[in-house]
Amino acid sequence: MERAYYYWMALAEVGTKTREKIENYIGSIEEMFAMFVDGTFSMEKYGAACGIGPGRYGCLMANARIDDLRRAVEKLSGENIQMITFEEDTSYPERLRTIYSPPQSLFVRGRLPRADEPVIAVVGARGATPRGLRYAERFAARFAASGVSHISGLAVGIDIASHKGALKTEGGISFAALACGVNVCYPRKHYAVYEDLIERGGVVSEYVPGSMPLRRHFPLRNRLISGLADAVLVVEAKGKSGSLITADMGLEQGKTIFAIPGSPDDPLSEGTNELIRQGAALVTTPEQVLEEMHLLKESACQSFPEPENLLLESDEEIVYATLRPAPRHPNEISSETKIPVERLYEILLHLELAGLIGEEGGFYYAK
Repeated sequence: MERAYYYWMALAEVGTKTREKIENYIGSIEEMFAMFVDGTFSMEKYGAACGIGPGRYGCLMANARIDDLRRAVEKLSGENIQMITFEEDTSYPERLRTIYSPPQSLFVRGRLPRADEPVIAVVGARGATPRGLRYAERFAARFAASGVSHISGLAVGIDIASHKGALKTEGGISFAALACGVNVCYPRKHYAVYEDLIERGGVVSEYVPGSMPLRRHFPLRNRLISGLADAVLVVEAKGKSGSLITADMGLEQGKTIFAIPGSPDDPLSEGTNELIRQGAALVTTPEQVLEEMHLLKESACQSFPEPENLLLESDEEIVYATLRPAPRHPNEISSETKIPVERLYEILLHLELAGLIGEEGGFYYAK
């Protein structure tokens, strides 16, 4: 089928299931296009049977001009955008062919993950805590140091922290599935990362270039994140969130789901704790993920320096050893280590500047 017809379907967000209905009832997309052109397609006769509502009908009717569609397809190469179709292209990812309702067309800037390329998705809350952001960045960086590619959604919070972690690692590769066109960076403030993704990985969308990020696009986008990954790591998530949708889709797709636990009192750990209760693998280090996926390499343990490699003073080593993933207050640390609070704050600042710990807010610190 000519790519112009695929583009026509993408404009109206016609997916696999709707296309099946069209082909079962009418015969082919080309035949339906001809009916839109000559005015013989009526909503009363075909709409319900073909899964075409008023909004989709209006979009299909407004764009039923073959010359305009051909020009739109020709324009893609000039914008460094690939259009990869489910039926016509062998480069269509095998990982996506088997998911529920795979996109008819994919639009790509950069590249897609190769079939033999290990990929781990890192997702989580937009309003993430400093702890969550730090974990997302560190886990993604260690995955990259082990030669594992990364995918997320370029959103604020956990997504962007994990993209940065993967990309700051030498040779790190990261991909993003977008809820808008691949030539639209959303949010705009992530443009520098967006450019790095195209250079060192790729961005992919099922929506035509120029499409804006509509609310309904995000849950659908999530199935591409999990679909292109071999495993999904959820860092932080509320009880009801898009991250849990991604995890659920990953489970349906047969992917391994990992979750980082948190305090029962933390709303952003409610979702991850529930995932663990339901059977997701509890992890506290990136090595646990890599080991479970049989991807652990020695280099994964070397992406972040240990205290001895930083030539820390003995007091600093003591404080670092005392800290945990769960935040601790300096008064508690001082009581345990017998280091005066004034000196302790100097040590904590040094460790924070070295990237080994982070402040959680309210002067609480954690690894």
